Amino acid sequence: MEVMKNFKISKTVSVFTVLVWLACLLFYFSSNPVDNIVKTQDRLEREELGRLLKNAPMDDRTIILTTLNKEWAEPGSMLDLFLESFRIGIEKKVPDLKSILNDWKNFTALSPQEKEAKGSSTAYPWSAPNKCRATMITFNF
Repeated sequence: MEVMKNFKISKTVSVFTVLVWLACLLFYFSSNPVDNIVKTQDRLEREELGRLLKNAPMDDRTIILTTLNKEWAEPGSMLDLFLESFRIGIEKKVPDLKSILNDWKNFTALSPQEKEAKGSSTAYPWSAPNKCRATMITFNF
């Protein structure tokens, strides 16, 4: 009798253990496809960026990059000035734009001496000081 009782208990424990493992596997595989979708999306974005970079360079293999923040995107803001500079530059065949200015507020807050201390006024209508996160970027393939 006791053997039957122990058998029922061990059978119950075994069934419970199997159900817990199945639940864990179900949870793992149900969350995994989302991870695969994200990885696939990331891979597709990288491939798209690769195609863009291969097709976009100018004759000297330079790519024009820029970043935007909220202030730049408002009407009549720096974005409009930026786009207008391209309209003007197309006539003069500006070869590239390599500066990426991420923090316009910090740049405009500097004194004129600090602004002039960094960069050449002949290369750009403004210069990027060290306090401003400006980056020169050139892609060579």
